[in-house]
Amino acid sequence: MQRTAEGKVYYTFEFVAQAPNYVRHALGTVAIGNGKFYTLTTGANERRWSKIEDKLRTIVDSFSLFDV
Repeated sequence: MQRTAEGKVYYTFEFVAQAPNYVRHALGTVAIGNGKFYTLTTGANERRWSKIEDKLRTIVDSFSLFDV
């Protein structure tokens, strides 16, 4: 998903990481500002994902950069 706020473009993505003993669901947002690449990643194990997905989406949607 792509969004623009205050002239900056943010890309939000979702992914699932699987290992032999666990599954982790994650959300991330990336943006470029002040000449640097910034990322915010958050997530939960698959068992907790359905309980906190909405909260995690709120967190990544609130990610914003400030001009320095």
